[in-house]
Amino acid sequence: MRETAGPTVRAPGGETVAGEIVDLVWQLVAQMHQHFHSRIAELGLSPPQAMALRGLDPDQPVPMGALACRLRCDASNVTGIVDRLEAKRLIERRVAVGDRRVKTLVFTSKGRAVRRRLDAALLDESPAVARLTRAEQGVFRELLRRVVPPL
Repeated sequence: MRETAGPTVRAPGGETVAGEIVDLVWQLVAQMHQHFHSRIAELGLSPPQAMALRGLDPDQPVPMGALACRLRCDASNVTGIVDRLEAKRLIERRVAVGDRRVKTLVFTSKGRAVRRRLDAALLDESPAVARLTRAEQGVFRELLRRVVPPL
């Protein structure tokens, strides 16, 4: 059985430890939000376009419905996002193998290059992660896995 937090613990200055954790998480979210928006702007992407590119598998066709699920939005919203990504020649729609009714999304060579740049900008250059040693990153990841429920 896992041990729970127990009685309220106060941080120096009188704030609860739980309150400080929540405040720090909100500050981290704000930093990551700012980093995300500045980096995707450099790539000429809107937030939904960047999230769609991150939601696609560079090596496998992804059905449009699956992308909608990954983005947690209605399939009709994905159509507009995909239209704009196609106009930028980053992805293309293809008929699914085995079911002509299903449209899948695949990266173009230009799209693969943009996806690599996007991953580097968001993941490799993330200030929140860069401040931690590799060992600290592993500990932080494990803590996050414990508090963030799987999708």
